Amino acid sequence: MARRDLKLELLTAEREANARKAAGQSGFVADPKLLLLQNEQQHESFQADDAAAKRRKILAEVSQLDRDDDDATTDAAKGKGKAQDEDDDEEEEEDSDAEESSDEDDDEDETAELLRELEKIKRERAEEKERIVSRHSTSHSNDRRTQTDSGLCILQERERAASEQTSREEEIATGK
Repeated sequence: MARRDLKLELLTAEREANARKAAGQSGFVADPKLLLLQNEQQHESFQADDAAAKRRKILAEVSQLDRDDDDATTDAAKGKGKAQDEDDDEEEEEDSDAEESSDEDDDEDETAELLRELEKIKRERAEEKERIVSRHSTSHSNDRRTQTDSGLCILQERERAASEQTSREEEIATGK
């Protein structure tokens, strides 16, 4: 499929509209490309509807053939009696129920497996988050200790500097 240059198409359409306006024409003039595209879409839609109609017709014919086969089987089974027909019907129902239940079981098994996988992923994410938080808190507490220790050192240094300053001032004042 070729790429469309939308900017070029817009500029062309604007020029055409300005030319129509200058010529005194007004109203909407449909883009031939757009009309062609709409016709193609309608044709595809018609073909899709036609295909769906064909499928319905084939299904109707198949179901008619099945009914004809069932009627032939029923006519042949009349000689066997009603008990045999009931047994056959029950077996057919059991077979269809078994197929439906196996499909449901497969779906349930698949769903259960997906839920287990989801729980596993959630658990792994929670563990990873917990590890990150514990690492962060450990490094944060180490940082605090370091800050506290350095803070104490700074405080002690300030106190020592203040006491030295005070002693110098006293020496100066007393002349010692």
